[in-house]
Order: sequence, then structure tokens, then C-alpha cells
Amino acid sequence: MFLARSKLPTREAWLQAIRAHGFELTFDASFDPATDDGHLPCVYRGAEAGFEYFTGDANAYLLEQELGELREQLGGRDFAVSFVTRSRMEDLKAASIAGAVLVVIADGLLWSDEAGEFIDAPLQHAHDLEPVFLETAPAAPQVTSAAVDLAARIVFRGQALTTLETLEAVPRRFTAKVAAGAGEVRILALWQQAVGKPTIHRLRIGAATHELDPKGNLQAARPIATLISLLGVTESATRELLLAGAAAVSSLCEVAGDSRKPMQVRRMAIVMLGQIGDAAAKPALMTLSTHTDLGSVAADALKKLQS
Repeated sequence: MFLARSKLPTREAWLQAIRAHGFELTFDASFDPATDDGHLPCVYRGAEAGFEYFTGDANAYLLEQELGELREQLGGRDFAVSFVTRSRMEDLKAASIAGAVLVVIADGLLWSDEAGEFIDAPLQHAHDLEPVFLETAPAAPQVTSAAVDLAARIVFRGQALTTLETLEAVPRRFTAKVAAGAGEVRILALWQQAVGKPTIHRLRIGAATHELDPKGNLQAARPIATLISLLGVTESATRELLLAGAAAVSSLCEVAGDSRKPMQVRRMAIVMLGQIGDAAAKPALMTLSTHTDLGSVAADALKKLQS
């Protein structure tokens, strides 16, 4: 979607418009359209849904996607908002509703990468998906959980990945990617694989698929320095830096504290430090929390480190 940055609504205004158009969709309570990037949890008709939400400069997006011929059609729309969904109908419906309402209230243009053209009637398109969802959506499963003691041994421990093998008659092997910070350990991803078979983890970034090395890093990833130089220019650089996690914290701290960098880029680096959640960013964020222009953003990032 392309719109004027000044017309990007708040979460509350966006949801009010969604309800006014007759849709039953809500966003996560902590969602901030102006600063958030990444997965956006939603609830559609009482069922969990969600999609990837990314924002950035419209010209940078056109350059990255090789869509320069669209520039003249954007008028004064200088901001790009991208949604990425998987195969679940709930996610597709949530993204369609959110995008359709956004372009209506912000006088935006809805571009479809799949169709290769602008969508003329986004609200109608979203309404057309409604019966498809109602016909195909399965009943919500009843989720239950129970704590169990499961004996296991560590077969690999890397910087970010740990692989465990259960001590059962038929052993199972699990690999977990974890992040430590603020006195807790969070599981970022969990895989189960057959014992005795090589484990290859792949991660998709846009249209590209990368293999993860034993430390959980992207084997084919661009160097951190390269990604830092592209911060604020391409969305893919932002996504790769977030996926790099702790490895990118030091460089992002330098950017955030560099008075020679554009204020928008420094603000973006601070937001990303909060999203990564690594405690190593705390000293830099504490210093920036007193900054006249960046203090509030740094304070929000600190809260995420401590939550």
C-alpha cells in the first residue's frame, strides 16, 4: 500500500474504521502502526490470525522491488506499508481487511505483487473473501497443555541454538532457538526432527530462502556492516538485521548514538533494539532515554527489554 506518511492512522482510528465498514477484526493491543515492524497478531471473528507488517519509504520500496515505473502514479504518497501472509485463510482475510480499510481512510493505493497491478475496489475484494472464509474455516481446536518431566540430554549447544535428545525408548530430538535477556530465556523457535537424520533449518526472507548455520545465523546473509549501510533504504535490510538478533546489537547501538546519522535512521535503530530484546543494548538505550528527540523512543525500547 502507498499513502502519505502524514495520513497513517493510529491503531484506534484504524480499528474504528474497520468496525464502521462491518468487519470483525482487531489488532494486538500493543500495536503501533507508526513504529512497529514484524508479526502483527490479530483476531478475526474470534479466531487467531496475523500477518507480517512492514513500513518504509515508498521510493526505497519501489527501488527494491524494481517498480520504478509506478513512481509517477503515487502522487504525494511517500510511504509504503507491506503485508505478508502465509497460506492460512484467517491470515489472508485479516490482511485483506486491514489493507482495504487503510487505503480508504488514508487515500492510499493498494498494489498487488501477485496481480502486478493496483486493486481498484479493495473493500469489495475484502468483502468477497468473507464467504470463502466462512465456508472453509475449520472449527477452532480445543488447545490443552500439561506440564511433564521429560528426561533429555544436550547433543549440541551453540550461541543461539540448543539441540536436545529425549531419553525415551524411541528418542526424539528437538532444536530450540532462544534469546536471553532481562532475567528470562525466551524460545524464539522450536523444531522437531528425526534422530539420525541431518538437521537443516531454512529461513525465508522475502523471496529468498537461507540456511541457518549451527549458531542460528544465516549462512547466506549479507554482512552486518552492509545491512547497516542500507538501514532506512530497503525493508529487506531491516528484516535481516532483526533476524540477525544479538549479532546486530552492537552496530545498531552505534547507529542509534551517532549524531551524524539522520534522525529517522537513528529512531529506526532504537526501535529495532527494542524488538531484538537483547540486554546488551541497555546501556546505549539508557543514555539515549534523555535525548530531546529520541528519549521517548528509547524509553519504549527499554520497556521491551525489561518485559
